[in-house]
Amino acid sequence: MEILLGYVTCPSQKVAESLGEDLVKTRIIACYNSWPMQSGYWWDEQINHDQEWILLVKTRLELEQTLEAYVLAHHPYQVPCILRWKTQVNTSYGHWIYKETRSA
Repeated sequence: MEILLGYVTCPSQKVAESLGEDLVKTRIIACYNSWPMQSGYWWDEQINHDQEWILLVKTRLELEQTLEAYVLAHHPYQVPCILRWKTQVNTSYGHWIYKETRSA
């Protein structure tokens, strides 16, 4: 069974968990995971290094645009990283994802 896996970088644990909780409450996603990471990137004419948090979310395929729009509207970054993959999961887990999320 196929679902959508989303990856969003966040500036802090608080932001990652708040965004994840809000996405679950609105039933855009069924669940999320978050963990810390070290990032390096080019911004304002220099290399920056920051501690960030990864927010990994799982939802149904047809909520891809809804997920992106919500993150863009509620994320504190000027240019948030929003990556998405269609991925295969076991059938029972996929059915649970679809049961716990709203239809598009």
